[in-house]
Amino acid sequence: MSKTQKEKNTMVDWQPWHDETFQKAKEQNKPIFISVGYPSCYWCEVMDKKVFTNKECVDILNKHFICIKVDKDERPDIDKYYQEVHQLLNNRVGGWPTSIFATPQNKPFFAGTYIAVESEVGSIEGMGFLELSKLISHKIAQNDENIYKNADEVEEFLSKENHPKEATVLSKDFVKTFMLQAKDNYDAKHGGFSSAPKFPHANTLNALMVIDELYSDEMAKEMVIHTLDAMSQNSFFDKKEGAFYRYSNNESFSQPSGDKTIYDNALLCEVYTKAYKLYKDENYLKVAKSCADYISINDTKLPQSAMISSSLFRICDIDESYTNQAIESLNKPQEIRFLDDYAFLIRAFVDGYNITNNELYIIQAQKLTNEALARFYKNGAWYFSDNEFKTKAKPSIMIENLLSVSKLTKDEKYTHFAYKTLQYNSYELARKPILFPTILVGMLIYLDN
Repeated sequence: MSKTQKEKNTMVDWQPWHDETFQKAKEQNKPIFISVGYPSCYWCEVMDKKVFTNKECVDILNKHFICIKVDKDERPDIDKYYQEVHQLLNNRVGGWPTSIFATPQNKPFFAGTYIAVESEVGSIEGMGFLELSKLISHKIAQNDENIYKNADEVEEFLSKENHPKEATVLSKDFVKTFMLQAKDNYDAKHGGFSSAPKFPHANTLNALMVIDELYSDEMAKEMVIHTLDAMSQNSFFDKKEGAFYRYSNNESFSQPSGDKTIYDNALLCEVYTKAYKLYKDENYLKVAKSCADYISINDTKLPQSAMISSSLFRICDIDESYTNQAIESLNKPQEIRFLDDYAFLIRAFVDGYNITNNELYIIQAQKLTNEALARFYKNGAWYFSDNEFKTKAKPSIMIENLLSVSKLTKDEKYTHFAYKTLQYNSYELARKPILFPTILVGMLIYLDN
């Protein structure tokens, strides 16, 4: 739990993620409540102010629960695990805050996101926090069999080594399926690829541009240009202070959420940079530079420095003024704990070499790739961490990294690992490529070479 979260949530007796905390829950036979979020998260802030300062909610939590606050930026492995729990229990993706209720043995049985204090008719989460926490504390005190049975089933499912179904032959025909699914999601009136709340879907946009570049696909071009214009011309893009908000509360990109993230703006910097190179629209370059300026100014979080560096290197061949900042970000001490840390850092060294021709960057990229393979790769599958939270990872960036390192070092073994990774994910990729746009791009690069 970060210092800022401790200061904000002094009414709730938040405990650290530690063995002693879980032992206390067992000894006192209290259910565990886990809240996962991050400091700039809008709805986390709302839950802090409305739920975790509500006297009745606080009294129930402090008396009947062991409460743990997790910063997803500090512990992305824990966050990944509970996002998987949310997906399993709700059959839909989660978000932040992630609200988890678990047995005294720390086996989760309920997962939600923002939960209002009072029950609301038509609420996605159902009960309000007050009613829900009262019910759960009562059922745990009564040793309700159904709760423990459900928790055991969740744990059993998540602990299984799920192997993929039969591999599917990699084919450029996957692009046709991707385009059909993209068209189904596409909002022809407002741009974008969902109803409200509407997110930018940067990876989908990037895949569409790759498809347009390879096959001169007019529909792909139309969806990209319409969406990029809609996002940048409405208040979803902060024209005064620069950069994009995280999502829009309506379908027309005109009711932005209250927060911005480095992650989203780094991705969108790359998207608008690529769009400028492809379509020569000066507004796209202006927007890309705005995103680049935003992530440069906010380059204070070590886990995100590699991502920032990579995004800045990609705009450097248009505007060299970002080169020094990109190199500075890359040379910062990096926290390398999880697969994503390796993936973004390898990518940054590859991008850095493409701009600077510094051969030391290739050596670093190869070294990190070898370490990532040793720690997180097994028979085509990739894992987010090598600790107790061994959740499967979608190796989107690593596929391109492997192909890039193979090309730069002229070592075919990395291409082999890329192929095995693509093969492992081929069944899902063939059927639902819209869910894996970056893996699709990796496949197209592999087939093209």
